[in-house]
Amino acid sequence: NMHQFKLGFTFLLTVLVVELGCARLGYDIATPDQAALMTMAHLSKAEADFFAKVHRYGALAEIIHLCPEIGSRMIDASYAAHKFSIVLTGDGYLMRADIEDNRQAKFSYYCDETGVVRESHDGMPASSNSRAVR
Repeated sequence: NMHQFKLGFTFLLTVLVVELGCARLGYDIATPDQAALMTMAHLSKAEADFFAKVHRYGALAEIIHLCPEIGSRMIDASYAAHKFSIVLTGDGYLMRADIEDNRQAKFSYYCDETGVVRESHDGMPASSNSRAVR
């Protein structure tokens, strides 16, 4: 009966590990679109912080230098479905997260110095005319 106890205990432990492990994944792993949206929000905040410090907006490399955790996230596989870019304009910036892999991502994102993130899911890159993310 000790053998049955060991088998039962092993089965119960396996079920607990699988159940707890799967439940945890639901909270920790964002979809590529969610990951890109979070990155856009972090980049927008970093741009505002950068502007407050040096009175101009920063290129992507400067923002990553200011906030290395953003750069670390962007090289994670979860973010590979989008290509991030920042173009500096005369008095602001245009930030984009364009779809790189349409099998994983459905939305492209746009943000400028207003801080409003906009999205497009029609296959076209998001722009200042796209719907604001709510």
